[in-house]
Amino acid sequence: MDIQSERDSIRTPNHAKFFVNDDEGAQLLRISKSHFRRLVSKGELPSGRRLGRRRIWPVAELLGAGA
Repeated sequence: MDIQSERDSIRTPNHAKFFVNDDEGAQLLRISKSHFRRLVSKGELPSGRRLGRRRIWPVAELLGAGA
């Protein structure tokens, strides 16, 4: 095995997401977007973080809240 292929085999997948928007968060939890927003407003899900005009949620927090 050459060095390049060895390096490629140990890389972290670049498709892994650490933050999601409300659409993706709802899909992740398998609920509707409106239900996702309702749970956020009730405080049953984390409020997310502002990134400019966008609000994003850490995937780990959403999965932890759903458990």
